[in-house]
This record gives sequence, C-alpha cells and structure tokens, in this order.
Amino acid sequence: MAYAQRTIHTLYKKLLRLYPQTFREQLGESMQQTFDDLYNERQTKRGLFGFVLWMFIETAIGIVQEHILSIKEMNPMNNMLTNLRSSAVVGFLIVLPFILLEFTFVILKRLTFDLRDALDSVVIFGILWLGVAAILLILMPLVRSMQAGNNSAANPVPAQGNSILTNPASAAMIGFLLALPFVTLLSLLLLGIEPPLGPLTPLFRTEPDQPNYLSLFIVLGAFLLAITGCIIARAPIVRAVQAGRSLFTHPINLMLAIVILFFLTKLVVGLIVDQFPCWIGVPNCD
Repeated sequence: MAYAQRTIHTLYKKLLRLYPQTFREQLGESMQQTFDDLYNERQTKRGLFGFVLWMFIETAIGIVQEHILSIKEMNPMNNMLTNLRSSAVVGFLIVLPFILLEFTFVILKRLTFDLRDALDSVVIFGILWLGVAAILLILMPLVRSMQAGNNSAANPVPAQGNSILTNPASAAMIGFLLALPFVTLLSLLLLGIEPPLGPLTPLFRTEPDQPNYLSLFIVLGAFLLAITGCIIARAPIVRAVQAGRSLFTHPINLMLAIVILFFLTKLVVGLIVDQFPCWIGVPNCD
C-alpha cells in the first residue's frame, strides 16, 4: 500500500513537470501539496481510484491548455524552442491513452511479455509520438501566425535576408528532395509494391520472427527527413502570413506542405488503426 502511494505521488509530480516552466514555478508546489492532501483524505473513503484518475486527466487537460496559452503569448525570439517543447508535450499527452491501453489490456493480462514485446512497444509508441509531435510542430507556427495576422500592421515582422532557406523556390525544392524518400516508400507500401532493392536485397532479409532493424532505421530516417522538409517548405508561408499576406502567397510551398503533411498523417493514423486491436487485448492481433 505504501509503495503504491509513493508511486502515485511520484507520477503526479512528474506529470506536473510537463507544465510550462513559468506556471510550474508559480503553482507547481501548491498543486502537488493539494493533491497530496486530497489523496490522504480519500484513502479512508471509497472511490480512491476514480479520484486519482480524474486528477490525472484534469491535470493533463490543464497542461495542454497552459501550453496553448504560452504559445499565444510567447516571445518571438523563443518561437522554435517553445514550439518544439509544446509539440513534444502535447504529442505525448495524445499518445498517452494508447500507452495506457497497452499497459491495461496487454501487459497486465498477457503472461508472456518478453523483451522483444517491450522493444516493439517502445518502437511503435516512439514513432507514434514522433509523428504526432511532428504534425503539431508543422501546424503550430502556421496557426499562430494566422491568428496573429490581424496584428501584423501594428507589429511588423522584420525582413530577413535572402538565403537558400528563406527563398520560397529553394525552400520548396529542398523540402521536396528531403520528403521524396519517405513519400516514395510510403506510396509503395500503400500500393502493396515491394521496393526494388537490387543488389541490396540480401541485407534486408531476416528470419520470419526477427525484426528488420535496417529497414526500420531507413524508414525512420526517411520519416525525419520528411518532417524537416515540410518545416522548410512551409517556412515561407509562415513568414508571409506574419507579414499580413495571404496564406496562398506561395502556392507551391503550400501544396508541397499539404502533401507531405498528408503522408505523415497517413502513417500516424495507419499505425493507430493497425495496432489498436493489440492495444485492447485482441488475441493474435499481430
């Protein structure tokens, strides 16, 4: 009982760390103390599990709300780091229910959960979290810029020098080249076509029950390149919207960003649909 109590308090303390730093410094300690006091009171009453579950859900919702608020009020000098942190945190909170499903319906009810199963879960949830965080990272600056577009006249965006990454045409070309491997691989998989590997085929052959780590690293690398490509391609769009111009100022960049975002979303949604039966404990779901 004491161990379970310490575990719950520790988990809640770690959850509070996901709040933005300013909020955490101001209210984190008092929130922890309030939770501890309420938990101690509930120990002698019924419904302790429901109370803990609700507190965790309510706190998670508060974390998302505070990060959204911090994005709206952020200093432009801290945009990149704030977007990255907020995307990672919100992405984790979105993936968290699926992790809990895996833990509840698979780990607790399946007697044989070996190291291979654990590694598979880490890889699946890692890719899922990365995908959701990447989609948020791509969309957040654009949405924020559109919301702040009405204030662009009062707060003009400083002009940036013309470089390879700031020029819309070169940004679109770089984004296209970076995303091409991922889009090609995913398109072939969706069409049921095995990628032509030629003399490299023996490197990708493994035993039926063994994971193909080389293929995994290649797909993950292509996935990361596609994320980078989409961020580069949509950068001129964000700057145009910040300057008060239309979202369609750079149509090629916009179309390219939409296509890449579609394939990233397709991977995330496909992974959820494919793995959901396993997360809810369906036998032989592999």
